[in-house]
This record gives sequence, structure tokens and C-alpha cells, in this order.
Amino acid sequence: AMIYISYVGCYLGQKNYAFWLQALISEEGWKKEEVGGFGSAFQISSAASKLFNGPIVDAMSPKQALASTLLVIGLCNLLIFTVESPSINFAIWAVNGAFQGAAWPALTRIFMNWFPDPAVRGTWYGLLSTNQNMGSTLVPLALPALMKAQGWRFGTQGPGWCCIAISLLLFLTLQDYPNDQAAKRQQQPKEEDKSKKEESESGSE
Repeated sequence: AMIYISYVGCYLGQKNYAFWLQALISEEGWKKEEVGGFGSAFQISSAASKLFNGPIVDAMSPKQALASTLLVIGLCNLLIFTVESPSINFAIWAVNGAFQGAAWPALTRIFMNWFPDPAVRGTWYGLLSTNQNMGSTLVPLALPALMKAQGWRFGTQGPGWCCIAISLLLFLTLQDYPNDQAAKRQQQPKEEDKSKKEESESGSE
């Protein structure tokens, strides 16, 4: 459930962009050519980050990678537009895109750890993949009304706080492996050390 919610959070932190763009033009006086820079910055950084995010995620705990990714996405959504410089705001949104590219590799690693049986993995993976549809559906259903009530800046602040809250839940509750597999992985090095020690002792005799 937590990995499902986590990717819904990622979508909240990126699909909101379509709803605050118009407010930038109508309320903040940005030009259309300027606001187009957000989409370019996000897509370029997201695509480029996928070249190296996989190896980075492989080298660390997938739980830590996924939770950290959501934390940064949340912070980017909170920090954007706290300064007036378009260049800085583009850079913040580009950082969001770069970290978005790390979310799916981390999520997939956790999924594979929890569902190692290929007989049922396809069923569960099909269910998991609906998180993208869920996130894409929630944003247009909820965000416009909330922005109308709270102001256009809620379009970034609301998703930002949601991502941070989900990140904290992941840090506190998510595990890289089910309990039984985690115990086996902890026991495996001990058994290997014991086996090597026995081989060494038998060789010395």
C-alpha cells in the first residue's frame, strides 16, 4: 500500500504544474514564453537523470531512495516561487524532474523484493501500475477547487506537503523486504562466515 501511495504522491508533485501555469500568466504577469520553460526544464532533467538514477538506487536502500525522493519533490514544490527569479524557479523545477526519475526504479526494487513469486507478480504489478492513473485523476479532480478556495499557490504547496507527509510515512513504516526475507538476508552472511571458517579449519588439519 505504501509504495502505491508513494507514486501517487510523485504524480501530485508533477502534474500540478498544468494548473498553476495559467495563474502565473493571469495573476503574476509571466509571459507565455517564460512559463514554457518549466516544462522544458522538467522534461530534460527527468530524462537525463534516468541515465544515472538506476545505478544510484541500486547502490542504496530502495526505501531510503524512495522516501528521500519524495522528500525532495515535496521541498521543490514548497520552495518554488518563494523567489521572483525565473531562472531559479526553473532550476527548482528541474531538480523536481531529476528526482522524479529516481522514484520508479526505487519503487520497482521494493516491489520485486516483496513479490518474488513470478506466478502472481504480474497480477500485483498490474494493480501497482494503476497508481499513475490514480495520481493523474486526483490532481484535476481536487486541485482546481482547492486552488480556487486557497489561492493559486496552493497548487504547489498542497502537493508539496502531501509528498513530505508520505516521505515521513515511508521512513517510519516501509521495509525493503518482508520480515522473513530480511531475517534470511541477515542470517546469510553469518552462515557464509561460518562455512568459510569451517573450511579454513579443515584445511589447516
